[in-house]
Order: sequence, then structure tokens, then C-alpha cells
Amino acid sequence: IFDATVYGGEVYTAHWSYYKVHKWEVDWNTVGTGVVWTCKATYNYNYPNYIAGVDFDDNTGKMYVAMYDNQAQNHYLKEVNPASPTVVTGTWLLTSTSYYYDYGAGLSVSMPNVMYNIYYYNTDYKSVHYHYSMQSGLLNSQGERTMPGGGHYGIVDSDDNKVHFSCHWSSTAYCSQGNRKVLVCTDDQKIRFRPCFKTNFDTLRSLS
Repeated sequence: IFDATVYGGEVYTAHWSYYKVHKWEVDWNTVGTGVVWTCKATYNYNYPNYIAGVDFDDNTGKMYVAMYDNQAQNHYLKEVNPASPTVVTGTWLLTSTSYYYDYGAGLSVSMPNVMYNIYYYNTDYKSVHYHYSMQSGLLNSQGERTMPGGGHYGIVDSDDNKVHFSCHWSSTAYCSQGNRKVLVCTDDQKIRFRPCFKTNFDTLRSLS
């Protein structure tokens, strides 16, 4: 799983090497002691389309999938039909990478702003966030930033323009924020960043 999002009470997960998006229902078990995940649907985009991210624009309800075409070596943003997500209604080029192991690994869409993470697993174990603005049907680059704290899978944005992510590695050799830490960065999508701060997973659980 390279990315996940929640919309309409259901969880959507992006599966890179299986070329799929899964839709899940998540609930407590009958005795209330554990969480049960039930797969409600599977959407297959087939080779060479490696699924790098999935998100919904909360204001419009439109669904977007990011994918890497291994043959063209391009990363694409696809608008898809939420009722039938394998039906593509729009396509935009995000960027290009020549190595399979430079993974697309996270998508955030809050129109007109789009953010895409590439985890350069092949190069220094770093993550770069690419920023775009959608104007009149055209996707325009707004810049990029190498993120502190090491490479990561998935990104989650919040209503107060903060981006949450956690380093893939547990070792501080690659993760400057340390093990089990979530890095929270202020990000107004125009590459004017304030310093990030860190918290831990237990703190986030207590706030949820």
C-alpha cells in the first residue's frame, strides 16, 4: 500500500505493484474489541499502470488516482468516475522518472491545488513533494521541495493547510525525526514552508 484516503465513510488504498485501488469498509467487530476491514470493491488498472496515490477533492467529490506508466516512464494524474473508478475522465502529466524504484507514493488533491510525493528509493531514500495548480483544465507546476525526515509513503493533508507524513525507516540514519514520529509541515501549496514539527503515533491516536 503506497497511499490511502478516507471519503464517504470508506477507505481507499493504492496498491503499487498490484495496479489496483481497493475500497474498504472499516468497523468494530461484534464485541467491540478490534477493527474489521471488509473489502467492498477492487479496481484494476492493469500493467503498466502502477498505482501511486488516491484522493478525493472534498469540495467537488471528484476522485483522482495517481499512477506511474512503467513503459512511458511518466507519472500521471487521472480523474476517474467515483461510481466506476476504472473509467478515466481526465489525464494530466505530473513528472517523469527513469527508475522503477523512484516510487510515486502519495497524492493530495484540494482543488485547485495538487500535491504528489515521489519516494526516491533508488536515490538517497528521500521524498520530494511536487506541487501543482489546476487552472482552466491545465495542470501547472508550482515547484517542488525535498522534505525533511527521510523518504515516506503516503501523504495526508488537513483543513488548516498542514501535511502529515512519517518516514518509512525506523533508523535515525535515514529518519531525522526518529522512530514512530509523524512530521507535520505547514504547506500553502506555493512552496512557502514554515518549519515542520514532529509528534508520535500515540499522540495522534489520542487526538482522533
